[in-house]
Amino acid sequence: MTFKLRIAFISSSLMILCGSVFSTSLTPAYGVSVTTTTLNIALGYSTYDTNTMPFASYSVTTAGDYQFVAYYNTSQTVAIARRQLGSTTWSITNTSFTANDITDDHDMISIGIDGNGLLHMSWGMHNNSLKYTTSTASVLNNNSINFYSTRASYMPITAPSGGYTNEITYPQFYNIPGSSDLLFWYRVGGSGGGSGNGNLNLNRYSIVNGVGTWSQVKGPVLDGISSSVNAYPNTMVINNQGTYEISWTWRATSDYQTNSNICYAQSTNGTTWTSITGAAINSGSGAITTSSPNQTIVSIPEQSSLMNQTSMTNDLYGNPMITTYWAPGGNTDSGAARQYELVYYNGTSWQTSQITNRPREPKITDNSATHIREMGRPVVLSDQDNRTLVVVRYNEDRTTGTKDIFGTTDRNNIIVYYSTDNQHWSYLDLTPGTDMGTYEANYDPAQWKQNGVLDLFYQQVPSSSYTTVSLLEWNARSYFITNTIWDWAGGNASGAANSAANWKVNTYSVSHAPSGAGYNFRFGNESSANSVVNITSAGQMVGNITFTAGTSTTIQSTGGYSLTLDNSGSSSTISVAGNHTISAPVIMDNDVNVSGTGTLNLSGGISGDYALNILSGNLTATSIVVSTLTIGSGTGGSLSGDITAIPEPSALVLLAVGALFAAGYARLRRF
Repeated sequence: MTFKLRIAFISSSLMILCGSVFSTSLTPAYGVSVTTTTLNIALGYSTYDTNTMPFASYSVTTAGDYQFVAYYNTSQTVAIARRQLGSTTWSITNTSFTANDITDDHDMISIGIDGNGLLHMSWGMHNNSLKYTTSTASVLNNNSINFYSTRASYMPITAPSGGYTNEITYPQFYNIPGSSDLLFWYRVGGSGGGSGNGNLNLNRYSIVNGVGTWSQVKGPVLDGISSSVNAYPNTMVINNQGTYEISWTWRATSDYQTNSNICYAQSTNGTTWTSITGAAINSGSGAITTSSPNQTIVSIPEQSSLMNQTSMTNDLYGNPMITTYWAPGGNTDSGAARQYELVYYNGTSWQTSQITNRPREPKITDNSATHIREMGRPVVLSDQDNRTLVVVRYNEDRTTGTKDIFGTTDRNNIIVYYSTDNQHWSYLDLTPGTDMGTYEANYDPAQWKQNGVLDLFYQQVPSSSYTTVSLLEWNARSYFITNTIWDWAGGNASGAANSAANWKVNTYSVSHAPSGAGYNFRFGNESSANSVVNITSAGQMVGNITFTAGTSTTIQSTGGYSLTLDNSGSSSTISVAGNHTISAPVIMDNDVNVSGTGTLNLSGGISGDYALNILSGNLTATSIVVSTLTIGSGTGGSLSGDITAIPEPSALVLLAVGALFAAGYARLRRF
């Protein structure tokens, strides 16, 4: 049965209820709570930081419904931990596989899982013969994990001659989007091997009719042996179109101060490589060498403390981003100020952004691991809103007693820097009060891509005793959705809601327009004139809305599209100061609370099988189709307009009903 409701109940006592809904701080200071979960696995080797090297790609990975962590256990042999997603219980497979030298942190473990569910593993080498094996069966179940002791005839081909006994370092596995195949990326040393003399080769594991075989894509891709140098690669990217993207720095000797330049190349087949604009880098089937054209994207001279083997990813729009650190101005007699930096392609050119502002340090005069590990290698990520995140183990500087940006001394925690415009940076501390030693971050790429969850391999190193190997889990997607306010910045012109140019966060520009469950929109804070917001495409969604006084905002539909209120299972809040209109149809995916001192006109109507609660302020509407309509909550609230109310009048709750009808303001009639 349908009823028509005409109500004009005025309350003299109003209260704004938006204060507990939004967080206004987007630059959390030290001490701000960030919720993480630590999933302990077992004690692991920790005398050296061999377990936590970031150039393992990857030591943490997810396939299907299972997550895997590879590490050296207390027996100094390889262990594989597995859990079903959602569970906190790990099953552990302890193997008999050992490193050539576990005290050499180059001897890390890398794992990858192919489309048949086989786990591929390579480990324990620094200019040594290839160590490689696979599981005997799919690991995407709860069955025991078993490995072949060796697979000599099955190993990746590590040299053009077909041999596999070369001097191998830095094995890395990469899944290919939309494929069951794997890539294997590794260094082959020349005479003497290692720094200053090495090539980078690329193999592919192809599955045809359920059977997998290795073949060499190109050897070498990066040729350093011919000129007695070495190319140190950052993490590889294979984008959704299947394009391979690599970046690297050249090193002349074993001294990392001879690192120079940041280079980039891309390829659709792994053999022919070009710049991001398509300019040729290698000639025909030849390798990329130091003399190849069009490879350098940032010129950095030797003696700049440039770190090798860091991180690369793509942003939401497929543009590459690289993070590393170096000392702008060089490592000179007067000292150096090493800074974390972001190098990114903005669609037209390569740009550089300095993330930190570290003080000047004494000149680094040796090549010891102690100095190299003072700053953890950074990891770069991009989230669903095209926000850039850089994860580091942060130590402000190596001068005793110098305070860092958090106002404390000797701080050495896991820090996340983030930015919506790649220029203005804020930060979070994931491990307050925890000295992470020489730890460097290694994360699960599948969990990040699929869920926006940062799962970090987590272990305090080094230590004279064994320390616990864990997974540190942070739901970054949830954090930023909850704690970010998106301000409309479209000015007095009519602007599209799906245009990034019309939004800001914390007064800064953004590169992606917001939409989604739980998002917080604010209108009037960044505009001094009345605004018209156009919904020009399907799927526009928001969790909570704040309208501020001083300007008037109209949210309208161009093309019959609607605005959905969805706060991820919680009630949505619309806080109103001033006079505003939503003429687009409003769809409720959960209960909605309206509060404030102003008037909101829902001229496009509102509907959903949920409760609409007018807690304070005034709401006018042409159509309300809800399960329950509540007006007033002790502080008042008013509703006016010719309104279609469904279902029965019993769903209408007037908390001041005596005053309402005595004043003669309400009339309910059937039509």
